[in-house]
Amino acid sequence: IDKDTAWNKFKSNFRNLDLSDMIDNNPLPHSFRVYLSDNSQTDKLSTYLKNGFSKYVEDIGQMSNVASKISLFSRFTRIGGLTLVILLTLATLLIIINTIRLTVIARQDEITIMQLVGATNSFIKIPFIIEGGIMGSVASILAFAFLKVGYLFVALKIQEQLPFFPIVFDPMLL
Repeated sequence: IDKDTAWNKFKSNFRNLDLSDMIDNNPLPHSFRVYLSDNSQTDKLSTYLKNGFSKYVEDIGQMSNVASKISLFSRFTRIGGLTLVILLTLATLLIIINTIRLTVIARQDEITIMQLVGATNSFIKIPFIIEGGIMGSVASILAFAFLKVGYLFVALKIQEQLPFFPIVFDPMLL
């Protein structure tokens, strides 16, 4: 990677950092970026590059420790995320079941009167379904609006405090 290209990419990635006061010229060297499909091979690749290209290579970042920590963090994040999704799904199902049961209990007198007058089961169910659809739609719109505003607020605060931390702002990705 050409040092000027790397510097321009760095400045575009970290627009919140104003480095013009501290840095006069480009401090980045020319570099190669190597992607590994298996993080356990970082030590092997590092040794190969040091031994085979010693006259061209000035410095090799030792990333095996960082790669193993990132891999461990990624594994725990996946397991924790999956556990959280399962727990939240179960909680949501229990809340939905209890809400339906409480609604039916609260309107038991109305349902009994409707059945005594001769209303069919579908005629009794339709108002509940319509009410649930309207309430669910309104709740989902409110939740979406709250999450969008909340995410942008929190993301901007994190970006101010940790400008090097990558945060997604692209509306298409969100």
